[in-house]
Amino acid sequence: MSRRNTPQASGPTSANPYGEGAPHGDPFQVNTQATFAPIPPSHSNHPGLRHPSGHAEGPQMDMLVQMMQTLLQDTNELKGRVASIEARISSSTIPTLTRTTVAHRGRPTRSKTKATSSSRQGRTMDVSSDSDAHWIDPALADSSPDASADTDQDRESVADSDSFGSSNLTPTEHRALQGFISKLFRRVCDVPDGRWPDPELIRVNPTTNEIYPTPFFGVRVDEERNQKVFRVAEQAAIELQSFKSQWKEGQSDEAAARGKMKRTMDRRNKRRKQKATQINKVIERFAALYGIDPKALKMALHEQYLSDEVSGPEEESGETKAAWTVRLAAAAGKPLSPAALKNIHFLEVLVPTWRSDDYSTLIHNVEDFKVGESKPLDELNIKYTRVSLGRPSDRIPGYAPYDFGYKEDWLREARAIDATKNLVKDWGKYPVPDGCGLPMRGEVAGVDPRFDFSETDDNGHS
Repeated sequence: MSRRNTPQASGPTSANPYGEGAPHGDPFQVNTQATFAPIPPSHSNHPGLRHPSGHAEGPQMDMLVQMMQTLLQDTNELKGRVASIEARISSSTIPTLTRTTVAHRGRPTRSKTKATSSSRQGRTMDVSSDSDAHWIDPALADSSPDASADTDQDRESVADSDSFGSSNLTPTEHRALQGFISKLFRRVCDVPDGRWPDPELIRVNPTTNEIYPTPFFGVRVDEERNQKVFRVAEQAAIELQSFKSQWKEGQSDEAAARGKMKRTMDRRNKRRKQKATQINKVIERFAALYGIDPKALKMALHEQYLSDEVSGPEEESGETKAAWTVRLAAAAGKPLSPAALKNIHFLEVLVPTWRSDDYSTLIHNVEDFKVGESKPLDELNIKYTRVSLGRPSDRIPGYAPYDFGYKEDWLREARAIDATKNLVKDWGKYPVPDGCGLPMRGEVAGVDPRFDFSETDDNGHS
């Protein structure tokens, strides 16, 4: 990893092995001449939906508290009704709708199940850079089967199964839940009972001065006028979920630690996906240059296998952000004066503890190839300078890599630890396809780990 400590040049040099002419060198050998520069992150603005009462303060907060108290009362009422139903009806009378499987790792496990079912046709994996696979940090792993699946992308509406557990309800309980949701929806629309008003009638909330939403029952659900109502409800559900998470973090140190870790992981996931998007732009050219199957290379460069990047020191280290900045600046060969560092931003590239040296070399060379095909460094308007000092990362990818990609010693240790053994149970089952151009496990380790003396003759021939 010392290659990333090399001071950055102001632009591509004639020594760049990926310049004009035929390539020389091996893509799986460390490139000692190439410099590492940051891959500019992509930026996009996605304005969120605005709740009608989002800008009010005092009066609206009082109204919100009152609504939450009413909601709590209705919830208790619903629980009482469900308990009464369960007391009268045995479980043998009405079949229970239950999940047939429990996802231990969230989406990655379901993806692995799908891949296993089609393994006869070869390895299957989503190679999109927008994959929302997630992972469990062993330090925070617990008995919860969905500890890794709670992400912003997976946040579901208030009426969905993960919010009320409706997947485990009996039909009678479903009807009770639907009645509760209907009652709540009427309250939001300020029509607690009776006939719905004419949707063309403008009704204003006197406290917030916002217009009450009114559904149009005479048109389809997907008609634009009704979609406005759904968007408001969706935004309200997202805000309620956020408020609920913040409240939990304020009540428990453990919940606060989980919330902080989740936000950190979200930032790291975003950076990896941005980096994968940049790398995907040169995969075809790099593969053609070195005779590698582009599909296999794209799988090998999935964002789950890329290094994480952090914008500060480890919290437990006691190191200040200023000291961390100076340390990275010195490693990158930057001036160390406060004036020089004022407008320089660093990202420290972590070293995955599971990844083999050959795998890391391949990834780094593709990254360097991307830089070699970019504009001169002084024209890229790069925000971050990336530096690696060997700081380890214990993140385990959501997908098992090709067999050449992991360290065998690390895998043995991971399989011996209760918190991680289920995360790597399918590792070692994905050999590199013959002729794809990627290194085989035997080439990396010196001996094929699947070698068996019983399959050879007296002369050692297979």
